[in-house]
Amino acid sequence: MSALETLEESGVTVVARREHSDRRTLSSKWPHVDADNIVICGHERILVGKTLFGSVTQLVLLSADRPVTITVE
Repeated sequence: MSALETLEESGVTVVARREHSDRRTLSSKWPHVDADNIVICGHERILVGKTLFGSVTQLVLLSADRPVTITVE
């Protein structure tokens, strides 16, 4: 069962959007989304800390005004 299905079965309203874009494009879009939480997929890296996340993930994580959940492929 996917996370989306699990949330929906629990009564959580879920709207899934898939965006592929660069930092500038994404940063102009996501602040206008009415969401309680942002889920973003990072890319697995061998180093930890700042280098664990790509530039887009880092931008959203550091500037979001709501909770951000990061998953790793």
